[in-house]
Amino acid sequence: MQCIPILDNLIEHNNGTTYLPIGTVNKIFKNNKLLGKIADKLAKNTKQHVEEMWATVGRADDKPVDWSGEVECSGKGNILSLGVAGREVDLIRNWQIMPKKSGIAEKFISFDKVKFGASAGSRKIRMTVMLQAGESAVAFYQHTGENDTNSIEGFTEYILPTKTTEADRRTFEFDVPEEDEAAVKKNGLFGLRKRFLVKVLTFKSNGGTSLRSLYTMGEQYRLLKFDANANDFREVGGGYEIDPAKKTLLLIHGTFSSTAKSYKGLYGADDKRWLQQLLQNGRKYEQVIAFDHYTVVDGPRENADEFVRRLGNGFRFTKSVDMISTSRGGLVGKTICNDQNIYKNILQIEKFAPVACANGVDYFTKAAPKVVSFLNAMKVLGQITGNVSLEIIMSALQMTAEDFLAQPGMRAMTPGSDELKAIIGTPDKPVNPANPNTRYYPICGDYQRKKIDPLKNALDRLIGKILGPQNDWVVGTKNQVIMPTGYYALGLNAEYFLAHSINCRHLDYLKRDKLASDSTHPQELIWDYLHDH
Repeated sequence: MQCIPILDNLIEHNNGTTYLPIGTVNKIFKNNKLLGKIADKLAKNTKQHVEEMWATVGRADDKPVDWSGEVECSGKGNILSLGVAGREVDLIRNWQIMPKKSGIAEKFISFDKVKFGASAGSRKIRMTVMLQAGESAVAFYQHTGENDTNSIEGFTEYILPTKTTEADRRTFEFDVPEEDEAAVKKNGLFGLRKRFLVKVLTFKSNGGTSLRSLYTMGEQYRLLKFDANANDFREVGGGYEIDPAKKTLLLIHGTFSSTAKSYKGLYGADDKRWLQQLLQNGRKYEQVIAFDHYTVVDGPRENADEFVRRLGNGFRFTKSVDMISTSRGGLVGKTICNDQNIYKNILQIEKFAPVACANGVDYFTKAAPKVVSFLNAMKVLGQITGNVSLEIIMSALQMTAEDFLAQPGMRAMTPGSDELKAIIGTPDKPVNPANPNTRYYPICGDYQRKKIDPLKNALDRLIGKILGPQNDWVVGTKNQVIMPTGYYALGLNAEYFLAHSINCRHLDYLKRDKLASDSTHPQELIWDYLHDH
């Protein structure tokens, strides 16, 4: 570990901006020639890599650093990561398809001994990480306590990069975490910024860090049909086809997911035979189909068009179709319901059960988007449930917040966006389903933690500040029940469904073993609704 006194080691640019070089201290600050190379590197006069320096830190507003104290940091970094950082290394290896012994360097900066100024500008930090050819980086806060002297415990909170055109560096901007004294008294060390520790993982990229990688990381377009004998889905084609004359149930999955991930609580094991039971002798449904699709790079409109294209020219269901969706899949389902051409020529949706419908995700609110909080929540949920393609999240971490929000799949979930209003309407301009007989039975959730778990309690508090007190960690509960007025099932309304919200995390609704023992099971609610005459 290196210690760098701040006031004695700042480098000043011609415009008055000051930066603190981070790296091998005993080489950087005792070699005037090397300091000259660093100055040239920071001024972008050279692309030559300076091995002794791996980053710089300064104020994000480019004003002179007004901090005091000292920074503690890595020299060259550690390639034998343990604990929290080790788990992040494993995610990167899986995402980049790296061998187990491939070199991923863990580097850190501790601001524990830094005294920051009182102004907002003094408490917004810019960190520029220097990269060699073909390298990439992932950065995160590591929230942990004072007793964690080896910095291996706690939990991570990602930091997204800012826009840059230089391939030899990546810039991250982040705030000094604020202490929450009330939370400390109630919840102990994780209510407080006991340590201010930022880590960076640098690695050789295999080319999967571009926007294009989002097309290849875990998502694809496929039509699937459930094989009740095998208790599994099979891709449609090659003689395994959808029968337009059969009574059909359609499943549509959510963000960063797939049919297998979103609906695995309904099939695939001896204790998960919900779909099999749905198709047993004399039951209402004769076939169950599903639609795998891109959830980031394409929007619900593009998804719906591709669904129709894959059914084929002239394909038309002769019986009404019912539908279940999860999360963003509800927007795809609504797009299908709203489309007059689909209604008149292809299929007529009658019963629709949207589960945790993403009718506006407040992480994406235009005034103050919290994209990185969304990615952090989805990563934690993905690790807990297995319902999320973590590779897609790792790809998204290479994008700026602006670029991520600009993706069609994300714009459709952004509150107030034209894309979302076109699907769910507004009070002044309602959007109703094309079929006057379509009825919605929304399943909504409000997750209430009961177990004392400092890590998840800390995350829960962070999420509540963004989504409000009622949420399932991804979508606010009130947003989940937004359906066209007059089209709620059984003559009910939004208030009824809100009053019957499930104590559940966003990705757990269809998994019996993940729900609180005193919670109603959505599987039963949906079953009863689909079979109600």
